[in-house]
Amino acid sequence: MGGLAYKHLQTLIKSFDLVEHTYEVNIELEQILSYLKDSETGQRGYLISEDTRFLESFFSGREKTNNSFARLKELTKKDERQQQKLRDLTILIDKNLNYFDETFKFSKNDNLDSKEFDALLLAGKKTMDNIRLEINQMITHNNNLLRIRKLDNERSITNTPIIIYSVLIIALLLLLFTYSKINNDIKNLQTKNLQLEIFKESTNQSEIVSKHGTWNWFIEENKFSYSDNLYRLLGEQPQSFEPTLENFMQFVHPRGCR
Repeated sequence: MGGLAYKHLQTLIKSFDLVEHTYEVNIELEQILSYLKDSETGQRGYLISEDTRFLESFFSGREKTNNSFARLKELTKKDERQQQKLRDLTILIDKNLNYFDETFKFSKNDNLDSKEFDALLLAGKKTMDNIRLEINQMITHNNNLLRIRKLDNERSITNTPIIIYSVLIIALLLLLFTYSKINNDIKNLQTKNLQLEIFKESTNQSEIVSKHGTWNWFIEENKFSYSDNLYRLLGEQPQSFEPTLENFMQFVHPRGCR
């Protein structure tokens, strides 16, 4: 019963951990999207104003994206679907960063071809849209897992008091059954002991009436036991000397030993 209760509590703890793990994955996904937006904002701000201060948010966003991506890869290592999505996302993010780099190069070129520059910006926008789509799909998948895990967690929480009380009731019933069984066994033992006492007393009285005694020889231990009346027949008080063959022979006439 204790093992069953412990197993259920472990299941409950695991369900809490799974729910917490799912929230962590969602947070990392949203952070990656936020960092990529920061990079995109920094890029656009620099392209518009040529103010290098915008590059701080651009490079910072790239670094944070890499860190968050590594964390997310570790969190989802047991989810093959999310791992595949991350591989696809890696390709898109690398492609998007390449577009960022190409855009910076074009912006510094005096002979800037506006059409080619616009094409790069458009390609970067499409890649960013695909990144958002992939991340949203991962978030949707994760939310489905979260819903299932929350239901399992709520079910475990609901069942916990029932299981604990059931274990206590079953344990109490087992104790009551054990007590009843032991009590009956003790009563039976007392009854049999009483019967043995009555039988022993009857045997003693029959020996007195019939003027005979009995003895037992325990061969393996080489020991003897004499009944009380055997001592009386020898003219002694019951159990007045050690029941050995040598002691008994002292009461036997020498001619009887021939």
